[in-house]
Amino acid sequence: MRLFLWTYFFGIACDSGDNKLVEVIDADGDGFSQEEDCNDTDASIYPEALENCDGVDNDCDGIIDAQDPDIQDAMTLYGDADGDGVGGDSFMLFSCEPVSGYVETNSDCNDVNPNTFPDAVEICDGEDNNCDDEIDEGVEITFYEDGDFDGFGNSDVTQEACTPPLGFVYNSLDCDDSLATIHPGALEICDGEDNNCDGDIDEEAINANTYYIDEDADSFGGGASIQSCELPEGYAFTSSDCDDGNADIHPDALEVCDGIDNNCDGTQDGADATDSVMWYLDFDVDGYGTPLISQRSCQQPTGYVADSSDCDDVNTESHPNANEICDLIDNDCDGVVDESDAVDAITWYLDVDSDGYGIPVAQTSCSQPSGYVDNQDDCNDSNVTISPAAIEICDEVDNNCDGTIDESSATDAITWYLDADEDGYGDTAVSLVSCDTPMEYVQESGDCDDSDSDIHPDISDVWYDGVDADCQGNDDYDADGDGEQSYQEAGGSDCDDSDPLVVACGSTEGSALDSCDELLDADSSLQDGVFWINPDSSGAIEAYCDMTTDGGGWTLFGNIVTAGFNYASSTSQVPISVSFTDTMIGVKPEDTIARMRVEGPSYHFDVRESSPSVEYIPSTGSVATGLGFDTVLSEDNATISFDRSSIGFSTSATGYGGGAFVTIGGGWGSVIGGYSFTVSFTCSQPNSGILTPIVQAVSGGFGAKNSMTFATQYGCNNTSTGVPISAIHFFYR
Repeated sequence: MRLFLWTYFFGIACDSGDNKLVEVIDADGDGFSQEEDCNDTDASIYPEALENCDGVDNDCDGIIDAQDPDIQDAMTLYGDADGDGVGGDSFMLFSCEPVSGYVETNSDCNDVNPNTFPDAVEICDGEDNNCDDEIDEGVEITFYEDGDFDGFGNSDVTQEACTPPLGFVYNSLDCDDSLATIHPGALEICDGEDNNCDGDIDEEAINANTYYIDEDADSFGGGASIQSCELPEGYAFTSSDCDDGNADIHPDALEVCDGIDNNCDGTQDGADATDSVMWYLDFDVDGYGTPLISQRSCQQPTGYVADSSDCDDVNTESHPNANEICDLIDNDCDGVVDESDAVDAITWYLDVDSDGYGIPVAQTSCSQPSGYVDNQDDCNDSNVTISPAAIEICDEVDNNCDGTIDESSATDAITWYLDADEDGYGDTAVSLVSCDTPMEYVQESGDCDDSDSDIHPDISDVWYDGVDADCQGNDDYDADGDGEQSYQEAGGSDCDDSDPLVVACGSTEGSALDSCDELLDADSSLQDGVFWINPDSSGAIEAYCDMTTDGGGWTLFGNIVTAGFNYASSTSQVPISVSFTDTMIGVKPEDTIARMRVEGPSYHFDVRESSPSVEYIPSTGSVATGLGFDTVLSEDNATISFDRSSIGFSTSATGYGGGAFVTIGGGWGSVIGGYSFTVSFTCSQPNSGILTPIVQAVSGGFGAKNSMTFATQYGCNNTSTGVPISAIHFFYR
């Protein structure tokens, strides 16, 4: 503490360096300058002041309240580890305020046990609960010795403790602590002891016996019962007496045949009756029983007899009084099976040659004796090859003992066939078997007509004459044997009967017919295509056949190909190419009708003759006339009308230097007029914005050279552009 106080707020100090006075400031007048004082506005705060619990650093040491070891009024607190409100000496601190887990007292003698503190209630736990330096005083329990470890103690031997010592229990209820089977609640048993400690011995023992009253004193009870550890007088161990009023009736009595159940087994006069009889099963009911199955009984059971001498009790034919028969059974029960006196014993006959057939030297037996057989049918018992079972052969001997020599059944007898026409072959249907040759019979068969010597298997057959001369049975109209008859010879479907691989008409050169129409007649399933035909019998050629239009059967014989031609004037005749190819024959046979098909890029039409013409168009030479087409068959994008049209061909024409030409409307070199052939088309493309149907009409011309009356092109609005004729095809049928 300073020994003087500054009287004034301002003081003067001397500076030793230069002897100048220095001004010192102490604003709160606590004797410490502003530089020394941590709060020069409060005279109670200065470096030598006392530290108090006020939240202020009173002594200017930088530490506030209880954190400062110089604190004057802080509380001393002790740690309460077990939370019982009393602390121990292990933990201590100073604090201006209460701290959780700390108290102001430190008198707890065990601060880790919440049941231990001063003034606590003493409990029996081996601890000084009230901190009075004594343990479990006044709270120990009396325990009783359990010497037999049955859970019940002896009242005479005790010990004080908080918990049961080893071999001690809480109670003293045992009446005999030397036996674990004796204690309160134990099961009472028959042993002369008070097992349950209730003061009574063997009462209601769990192993007590049941005893039954025995009124007839035969040691078997049959009435009321009691439970007891010992047999009471007048009682028996069992209740099996079926008549407790008769001492002669009980389970140990002997059963007798008297109509009473003497031994109480539930059966009167049972098989165990001393005077019962042994009976034997008579299964086959022949009056004799089998010794194998028997039973004793006072009365005869159903199906049983007193005799046990049956040796086969499933066969009514076997018993001591039966007849012996040959059945491998001892029928008469004499111990011998099938002896010779059996009623059906067989007579056997001596067979010397062992061929299975004997002679009349006999003996009787159920089984066949060695060297004997059951018949006497052998006609020669010294020759094993002669017997009824032997095969008859042609050797002038009766081999089979049937009384006939070399009969037709002989294995080497020959089958002969009647040869009525004497051609060396017999009729298969008329035959006989013989060791010798019959008259008019031969060994060869197969003659299919035994009335004609020119018909037999050795003859060369002639096809298509309706006669099977060689008797082979094959079809006389199917020479190649393919199963189809010849079209030419029999109207069948085989157009080449020389080749079994060819059946379809027109498919090969050898199967050609006269025309496409004839091919379609032979096979209606044929479609359009190229086929072989022979139209003039000069040799087969290939031709195109239309098999679908107007009934089909049309043969193509000529094409007119037009391309690049402009529309012809009415007085000009335009040459048009005529094309004959390998699919066109170039000729129309007489007496056939013609058909013309005109084709363009977007149209076609078909016309034909109404009746056959006697004329025909040759492939070379002069022009023919008279092909008149006046029947419309079909049309597509065109309208056809005409009164008559004629077509002519020429392969040489005067004035034109040869070549092929066509005229429509009349013959070449003559003036024929008045024909009209009109075809109209609707243009498929507009011209100058106008879509106008153009009708092209052609008619007969006038002059030395007949006009070309069929235009090669048709145009819209008479322009030079139009729809051309692509081709004209000619067919006949």
